[in-house]
Amino acid sequence: FESKTSSRTFRQVLDNTSGLEKVQLNLALLEDYNRRNNMRITGIPNNAEGGNVVAFLQESLPKWLPSLANKTIEIERAHRVQTMILRLFRHADRTAILNGARAAARNGPIQHAGNTPRFYADYSAQMSQRRKAFSRIQKKLRGKGIMSFLIYPATLRISLHGEQHYFTTPDAKLIKFDLNGPRFNLENSSVLNKSVIVTYLVMLRIFYIVNVRSI
Repeated sequence: FESKTSSRTFRQVLDNTSGLEKVQLNLALLEDYNRRNNMRITGIPNNAEGGNVVAFLQESLPKWLPSLANKTIEIERAHRVQTMILRLFRHADRTAILNGARAAARNGPIQHAGNTPRFYADYSAQMSQRRKAFSRIQKKLRGKGIMSFLIYPATLRISLHGEQHYFTTPDAKLIKFDLNGPRFNLENSSVLNKSVIVTYLVMLRIFYIVNVRSI
């Protein structure tokens, strides 16, 4: 761990949740681990897959995402509800698709038959809700031309003037907007420094090893 201070701050963040919420979070983490090879794709017209979702995706992914042109993506299974849900054989392939989608989007919206496919990791319902809570703040940041990114499980990272700021709660009061850009309330305990995030990710890794690999 980075330091006693970082570990103490991390524990304080966890202490903000009740015992029941901690149990629910642990269950969500376990469910997300089981879904680690899953992802969702939205924005594809109905019946575009012609009855074979796997074949459609294997043909279309390299067209949508140039970074996958010389890479073999193995799909274990796929189906459509309102969105396309697929399970990959390897977690690395999910990462390659998500990274490829971000890279392709820098050159403009990804297109398929006049529609824009969008790519998401497939999280549990609880985790999806926690992450969705940041949508309004991220929309404001995009409007200001400021980069932001959600770190798993639900921490908002904001890059500004070469510095990284981290928020664990979607509290709009933490970010005050004016003509010169946002100002951050860095005294709030919901804002974490980089060393605390490293500690957080290390502890998540330990959680997976102890609680999942032993099953």
